[in-house]
Amino acid sequence: MKLKQFIIVLISVSGLLASCKRYLDVPPMNVVQDKDLFANAAGMAVYMSRLYSQMPFEDFKYSPGRQFFDDWLVTPGANEGSSIGRDAGEAMVSEGFFRNGPYWTRAYQVLRDANRMLEVLPQFKANFTQAEYEHFVGEGYFTRAMTYYALAKRYGGVPIVKSVLNYPETPAPELEVPRSTEEETWNQVLADYDSAIVMLNATSPKRGYSNKLVAQSFKSEAMLFAGSVAKYNTITGFGDKSKVRVIGFDPAAAAAASVKYYREAYLSAREVMKANKYSLYKKKWSATDKEGQYLNMVDMFSDITSTENILIKEYKFPDIAHGYDSYNIPRQLMGGNGYSAGNTPTLDFVELFDGFEKNPDGTIKVLDANGKYLLFDKVTDLFANAEPRLRAYVILPGEVFKGEAIDIRRGIYTGDASGGINPLRVVNGGGPNYTVS
Repeated sequence: MKLKQFIIVLISVSGLLASCKRYLDVPPMNVVQDKDLFANAAGMAVYMSRLYSQMPFEDFKYSPGRQFFDDWLVTPGANEGSSIGRDAGEAMVSEGFFRNGPYWTRAYQVLRDANRMLEVLPQFKANFTQAEYEHFVGEGYFTRAMTYYALAKRYGGVPIVKSVLNYPETPAPELEVPRSTEEETWNQVLADYDSAIVMLNATSPKRGYSNKLVAQSFKSEAMLFAGSVAKYNTITGFGDKSKVRVIGFDPAAAAAASVKYYREAYLSAREVMKANKYSLYKKKWSATDKEGQYLNMVDMFSDITSTENILIKEYKFPDIAHGYDSYNIPRQLMGGNGYSAGNTPTLDFVELFDGFEKNPDGTIKVLDANGKYLLFDKVTDLFANAEPRLRAYVILPGEVFKGEAIDIRRGIYTGDASGGINPLRVVNGGGPNYTVS
């Protein structure tokens, strides 16, 4: 009797466990599955958002010292000398490891996402029109090309991964992909751009997406870089394990590689030009209207319909934002975070432009024949005739920005100016010959 009861209990428990297993074997509701992502263009928009948010664009969230995807962008002009600022030292740091580390892990994360899309999307081809399907495949290749391009610029030869690597299904030793040669890496960049160009639509299906001409444009840039490395680089290096040339080109093949890459760059650029889709932005420009030229140059950087826009990346607070305004805005417009004025144009940069008096050596003229300061009725008079480009690039003293006249000055001179004002300067390393109120 006890044995019979035990068997009945055992059968009941087994049935309960089987029932529980079936009950628990349900996909979690908070995980988006392939059948949802690849169901239609709306689902693919989620996947595309993930790809583009990880794309290595050197944009408002990039600086050499802190790499990609950072909120810090101070003194970007310090690298070429057009501006200075408190954090110019960090801005000048070479491509490297400060705070965010080298660009490596995040590259292979987005490469995995691109490879996964290229592998899985064919299973759901029936959910899309032929044009939609081909475009999304092209976006996968475009993402791969952009990412390998960013890696090749920084490292030369890198591990080339063209499929999804799975662990622990695949033993760890098999996942150790060695670095390829630099030439092989650039060839992969070229191949992925070419595949993208074949598959992408002629026009972007959505603002911010790629298209054939976008891919042609970036391909031209990448191949110009590759050709220059092949032709001019003299540094070389070999992988410790693979023993292949991961930095530089084989001297016997460098010249031919250079010609190939330069030719690809030229041909891609020509395709973009022949399409006649892009042109200089001249919406407000007029040869006889300096104010129109100035406004035209200001607008070209923010007009989303500009004919110069090949690929745009939009920022919209609070969904996706950057810190450029926050760090670089004039001090009188400082926001709640307490940052401002991190980007100050140098006088050397200003003197490259025309439209104000200069000395014979090209420096700005601020002294008269007697060595006294030139005096003006208004703070804006010194640059009243400045060329439009300078006004568009630099916020000059007294210029209106964000609805306010920007006050930029060293101080207020309160002495007698009837006989002119001598230069305010520090003499021989001593104290200043003036006071500032």
